[in-house]
Amino acid sequence: MAISLITASHLYRVERHRGINFFLPAFSCLWLQEEDVGQDKLIADLVPGEEEDDTPRVEMVTEEGVLIPEENRENECPDPLKQLIRCFQRAATSEESQAQPIHDDSFQFWPIRYPGDDPILEKSRVRPFVMLNSPPYIRFADVMAQSIHIEEEDGDDGDDVEIDQAQKEEQSQALRAEQGVLADRGAAIMCLMYLSASNGEPNDMVAKTLELGIHLLSGGNVDIQRMLIEYLQLKKDVRFFTSMAGLMNKCSVLNLEMFERQIKAEGLGMGAELAAGDNQNLNDADFTCSLFRFLQLTCEGHNLDFQNYLRTQPGHTTSVNLINCTVDYLLRLQESVMDFYWHYSSKRSL
Repeated sequence: MAISLITASHLYRVERHRGINFFLPAFSCLWLQEEDVGQDKLIADLVPGEEEDDTPRVEMVTEEGVLIPEENRENECPDPLKQLIRCFQRAATSEESQAQPIHDDSFQFWPIRYPGDDPILEKSRVRPFVMLNSPPYIRFADVMAQSIHIEEEDGDDGDDVEIDQAQKEEQSQALRAEQGVLADRGAAIMCLMYLSASNGEPNDMVAKTLELGIHLLSGGNVDIQRMLIEYLQLKKDVRFFTSMAGLMNKCSVLNLEMFERQIKAEGLGMGAELAAGDNQNLNDADFTCSLFRFLQLTCEGHNLDFQNYLRTQPGHTTSVNLINCTVDYLLRLQESVMDFYWHYSSKRSL
């Protein structure tokens, strides 16, 4: 028995169970972050050796309204990544039906209901639970984004044009494959669901969702763009557009009065305390860039259908013009910059 224990394959060494570590705060803080365990490889470990279809299609689950990619369901083994994403989708759907803030830091549990369940047996049946805005979703959204390796936008040297062209084509194919692994399992639709459920309130959940959406759409993935617009047109999700408009309205701009106050505070040795405040000038610059980058990638490649749909949503009870919302923010930003310009233009030194 002692020999069998020594030669046994321990659970923590099995690649498929690497995801368990993300639920353990001690391992997360003391091991996973200190030691580079290859978090970007977790998704590949969950779905090894599968060839993805280049043209993902969408079907609808009637009772819950959760859209997932269509796949052959005959003689299939359970897909752990697909099950995980579907749990997160149902968490967002439950939040919409209950109208509770998904950005609450406290843990909230909702039962997962499957189509065809008998209402009489619901009380006696044990079901899994999901948590709204819980660390697992935020962590796994980050891991999913890391699994898609975006090409760095660096300048190309003139001597390596031919080599770079070949590498660029290779990287483009690899990027499409990585994006397809997540999109075919509903990750792209999950991003829209969580943005809709945010109710226009910026938080960590929205930031990670935008980051995941940027990675999925990077490079102008036409298939994922089509998947998103088909979901929005079929579901007629007004909350997505109202939430995006609310997020834009809450993006900060430069504040001359606060800037002058900070300069005076730094002279008195209190600049660090003021700089750490939430109302600091453009303290949410990264979030603002991610928000508009996500919208830009939905229309990448001159996608006229998505551009027009962001402007007006035919068939919706309420139409939100996100183009006007974008222009309004740019005008606010320009006005704040001009305040700085006219204030300091007459001064010889700053």
